[in-house]
Amino acid sequence: MVAKWEWAGSPPPHGWIRRLRGAWVARRSRGGPLYADRGVKIRHSKQVVFDGPAWLKEGVLIDGRSGRAGRGVHVGSGVIIRAYSYLDAYGGEISLEENVQIGTKCYIGGNAGVTVGRNTMISTGVCITSAAHGSVICEIPFVRQSERLRGVSIGENCWIAANAVVIDGVTIGANSVIGAGAVVTRTIPSGVFAAGVPARVLGELGQV
Repeated sequence: MVAKWEWAGSPPPHGWIRRLRGAWVARRSRGGPLYADRGVKIRHSKQVVFDGPAWLKEGVLIDGRSGRAGRGVHVGSGVIIRAYSYLDAYGGEISLEENVQIGTKCYIGGNAGVTVGRNTMISTGVCITSAAHGSVICEIPFVRQSERLRGVSIGENCWIAANAVVIDGVTIGANSVIGAGAVVTRTIPSGVFAAGVPARVLGELGQV
């Protein structure tokens, strides 16, 4: 049975056609087809840009909402986003460079901007958030305190293992590995393995 397309708020854009096995394929994108499996939803689609071939697996939700012109969600060529992951520009921007792979049930919040370099792997259950609520004045509910907005940058050819958390203000250098379940609260240099809560560098790759 071919799935019903669930492009939020409107039918599929012009140039989309049905595909066997329940996916949709776009005839027109920048450089190649875009495949979307059952239950994929795109919100604020005018602020979601695909550079070339990409695959959105079952239940993926992408929200391009952004109050900034030219911002939203940018998906590079060759990107794969696996089932039930949620990417929300949240007023800022998310940029996935070419060949990024995102595992199942991941969350990326683009409030202050999130950039993920090419060929980086983000495993199942990873959470990347580019905003933090104030928590200094206990007399004021945290939800009413101003947000800290710094942004997150992840270099190329990184591996963020399952269930890791990357918080606002973090930069992860190229060619680094973050261990499963780590909570990354500070900048991680290039070419290292980091793990733990909070994450700390355990050594250079090839030496740990």
